[in-house]
Amino acid sequence: MKPETPITIIVNGQDKPLPIGTKQISYDEVVTLAYPGQGDNGVNIIYTVSYSNGPEMNPKGNLVKGKVVLVREGMIFNVSRSDKS
Repeated sequence: MKPETPITIIVNGQDKPLPIGTKQISYDEVVTLAYPGQGDNGVNIIYTVSYSNGPEMNPKGNLVKGKVVLVREGMIFNVSRSDKS
């Protein structure tokens, strides 16, 4: 059996290595990778998360708050911030 290797996902154009053994990622984790330290500090900020190049079970789509998706090497996430005011 081959040893597990870390996988790297792409968030807003930047490589983000994930811990060895990571199989899925949550909405909150992706937002934190895209905007470190800026999570839910603004009540009027909405994050939109879309993804592509995912595994067969979830090849592309949108990730919403409270949900997770399975990840694979080279998966691409795009996170945008907007003010809902």
